[in-house]
Amino acid sequence: MAVRIYSRPALSVDDQLARLRARGMLIVDEPLARHTLTVVSYYRFTDYAQPLLDPAASTICYRAGTGFEDVLSIVRFDEALRGLLLPVLERIEIAARTVISNDMSVRHGPHWYLDAAHYSDPVRSGETIARIQADIGHTDPRKRHASVRQYYEDYDQPVMPPSWMVFEALPFGTVANIYRNLNGHTHQYRIAKAFGLPHQLVGSWLFACSYLRNLVAHHGRVWNRVFTIKPHVHTPHKAYMDGRNDRLFGFCVVLQLLNKAISMETGFATQLRALLEAYPALPLEAMAFPDGWAKRPLWQEKLRRPPPPLPATATLPSTP
Repeated sequence: MAVRIYSRPALSVDDQLARLRARGMLIVDEPLARHTLTVVSYYRFTDYAQPLLDPAASTICYRAGTGFEDVLSIVRFDEALRGLLLPVLERIEIAARTVISNDMSVRHGPHWYLDAAHYSDPVRSGETIARIQADIGHTDPRKRHASVRQYYEDYDQPVMPPSWMVFEALPFGTVANIYRNLNGHTHQYRIAKAFGLPHQLVGSWLFACSYLRNLVAHHGRVWNRVFTIKPHVHTPHKAYMDGRNDRLFGFCVVLQLLNKAISMETGFATQLRALLEAYPALPLEAMAFPDGWAKRPLWQEKLRRPPPPLPATATLPSTP
């Protein structure tokens, strides 16, 4: 097999602007474009520009009339969208940590997570415990999370901290996997009641939320992504998602259902609707939002107080 060698040179901002123009992009405000490409990489910017490429062209070029600020508007929308999703995901993550740790600790003691009897698979239980030890820095004091550091300084036995300290240090993905590894018809079934969902769904939905949270926290493109990790859907919930669990709308349904179970006043639906209305040029079908989605019962909210304002970037710049 021939060795494949990458030979493309790095481009200066001037070269980047020239290439965008050569591909048909209109750049009216050059200082804005220059500043943007100084702080937002060309590689990232052109990823957001993908939906504006001309599919009929034989070479890479943008549809007629595509302007730099059209792409920048998509970038800003996705930024505001991540700002909206992150607090919702944080609430779900904190609730998952709390519900699992509280339930299991009260019933089975502060160090229940070290007992393989609580897990459905003996092999995976060992992997789970090893993952917990790595996440909290059990063998490496330099990596210890603040929530467990004092325990190691003050106590020798048991060798690991109690559940409520440990769960404050665990990443969301580890928490979701712990739930998925618990005995299904005993622990999972009981814990799932807090979320008002079948226990088979909670593990999948928490893991999907942890995946989305990582994308959001690391500034990944979310708005039109086809998600590779998808929340499982049972028949009663298919109607909520219109059969699409690999696009943003399906994930928003998951967030809304989980938030309705754990919080009375999220304001998520109100803010999501306002954000989409602020960017009317963006195609809802790219996110799998069906027509009239906001009028469905799931998205009706009765708030005791107004939701917090949208991030300032939600309207900067305005969509043409």
